[in-house]
Amino acid sequence: GLSGVNVLSGDKDLMQLVTTPDVFPSVHMIEPMNMIRISYDEVITKWGVPPEKLGDVLALAGDSSDNIPGVPGIGPKIAASLINDFGSLNDLLARADEIKQKGRREKILNNADMARLSRKLVELEKLIPLDKIEMESP
Repeated sequence: GLSGVNVLSGDKDLMQLVTTPDVFPSVHMIEPMNMIRISYDEVITKWGVPPEKLGDVLALAGDSSDNIPGVPGIGPKIAASLINDFGSLNDLLARADEIKQKGRREKILNNADMARLSRKLVELEKLIPLDKIEMESP
């Protein structure tokens, strides 16, 4: 069924929140331009990584529309490949000397601090105290 939470947004950062359907409540996105529902598997198809690793990919690739610097010369496909190879951004940075391609290795080593900053910038705050939010009646 379509139970769960549907986030109506075209913001790719929010794809980090998408869950597998077996989680309750499950979270999906609805892309508002075409009203297409984006599931866990569709995030993997689009980005090459599951939602829980998307922040690491976005941190490497950067996002000019959100002023996320990323690592110059590393796009989404290479970022996904590196995250899949090393498991996480932290592991990639810790083992950057193991990157086989010299150009990529140097880009990552020279921009490790920028990658760490970018990761903080794309992180979504998930621990919102809902009891502190005041709702207004319509």
